[in-house]
Amino acid sequence: NNNAIDSYRTFVRAGDDLHVRVDTVATGTASDLCVRVYDTDGTTMLGSFDDNFDCTFPPPSFRCPDGTITDVPNTGFVTVRVNQCSTNCVDASNNEYELTVERGTTPAVLMAVQDL
Repeated sequence: NNNAIDSYRTFVRAGDDLHVRVDTVATGTASDLCVRVYDTDGTTMLGSFDDNFDCTFPPPSFRCPDGTITDVPNTGFVTVRVNQCSTNCVDASNNEYELTVERGTTPAVLMAVQDL
């Protein structure tokens, strides 16, 4: 499926490490989520993460995404896109989650750019 739910932008500097993690927040909205990170051009994928750790509120199948992109190649705004990766959800029309993004060990400032 891999349908985009939300997109965010955050500023990075070349050489940064960027850590992303998405977790579920409630039993009634637990979804099979994945996350993709795109370079400053908005199209080159830097990383894609799926099924890396046990969700706080598990969806009917699969796990939550977590991963680190080491040594980001360019300075500028990267796009972090949260996706519904399958219909193995409690309610596929309602996806609530918590997104954590860090530059190194510092929480990144996120700007919502799209709510699909």
